[in-house]
Amino acid sequence: HDFGVGGAERVMLQLARGFIGLGYQVDLVMGRDEGPLLSEVHPQARIIDLEAGGPLTMFVKLIWYLRIERPSALLSPFEVTSVIAIIAKRICRVSTRVIVRISVHISKNKRTKWKKIVEKLIVSSVYPLADGIVTVSHGAARDLSIYAGLSPARIRVINNPVISDELLQAAQQAVQHPFFDADNVPVVLGVGRLTEQKDFSTLIRAFDILRESTPARLIILGDG
Repeated sequence: HDFGVGGAERVMLQLARGFIGLGYQVDLVMGRDEGPLLSEVHPQARIIDLEAGGPLTMFVKLIWYLRIERPSALLSPFEVTSVIAIIAKRICRVSTRVIVRISVHISKNKRTKWKKIVEKLIVSSVYPLADGIVTVSHGAARDLSIYAGLSPARIRVINNPVISDELLQAAQQAVQHPFFDADNVPVVLGVGRLTEQKDFSTLIRAFDILRESTPARLIILGDG
């Protein structure tokens, strides 16, 4: 959608950097060319700003992009954009391979009853038309297979590319926080948006059980 701060957005930037390093040309096709992560885009990546205010505009302009550019592959990281990408490719009849990527347990998405029925219908009828389906974990793969009635053989599990040279360099830096003083007390770190979907409440309950037998400290980082 844009360059807002989020896990999927960061993954796309990491993948773009990796593909460029392998010699591929990379376009970042965006609903809108805006957001805090814009400054982290690789200088050799081309940004395609669809200037789309909503899914319908994005759909129409993506058809235009596919017909003109005819990329070898299109990777879509979100449920809505994936449906748009699959249908746009079918309309264009281009050879572009559309790969959809699911990073959540899609059955757990919070929807009203009727929206959930529509979502399930769309996912189960449209996703099988994709050239490839990727999830970030075996749990997400099982969930998608059951929810959309997909054969497990149609789903590839590829973990998030979170380990980078930049991360390893940052890991060498000192942390100015009293929890990390050298007293050998282990620290549990949780990172993510402070929303129900991330389920930090389970982490906190588990940490409470841990503390009954083991001294430990917990840090949670996230907006919300």
